Amino acid sequence: MVVMSDEKLIVKRLHFCARALLVSVGLVALGACCAKPLIMPDSGYRASIVVLDPPNLMANGEKRKLRVNVKNASDVEWQTGGVDTKDPWRGNDNGQYAMFLGDHWLSADGIAVINDDGRSQPPDVIAPDETYTMKLGVQAPSTPGEYILELDLVQENVTWFAQKGSSTARYTVKVE
Repeated sequence: MVVMSDEKLIVKRLHFCARALLVSVGLVALGACCAKPLIMPDSGYRASIVVLDPPNLMANGEKRKLRVNVKNASDVEWQTGGVDTKDPWRGNDNGQYAMFLGDHWLSADGIAVINDDGRSQPPDVIAPDETYTMKLGVQAPSTPGEYILELDLVQENVTWFAQKGSSTARYTVKVE
């Protein structure tokens, strides 16, 4: 059994209270006292996204779960905003800067038809060069036609990865 002196206990409680106060007034995100910065440098927004069995034909309005490989192609460890069970202060920012895989439906000429169709959150931490397989629910547009299904990552309140130069995954889908 570890016995902590009164002085150490007081310091530990003060640190906890100070951190809670900074979070409550919005001066710092919940994980910022103990984690790496929540907003990444531009070099962190690099991903490789591959749908394992991309659809080429869907019924109008059809819902489908896609299996997607997401690779951290950057030199930065991604803190995705989930709670790290080993250290609950790490990466937990109450979703303010959470990272998600999302999709958009574009017309055949690349104009957005449905923005932010589906979202799925990766695990709490993805290291550089690590690949994670996840599911993403998508729903085909209600109007028949030729569409482009585009998948990208987003860091909430910051940017879509494509806006920082990362490539997206695009698949042509016929909707009947």
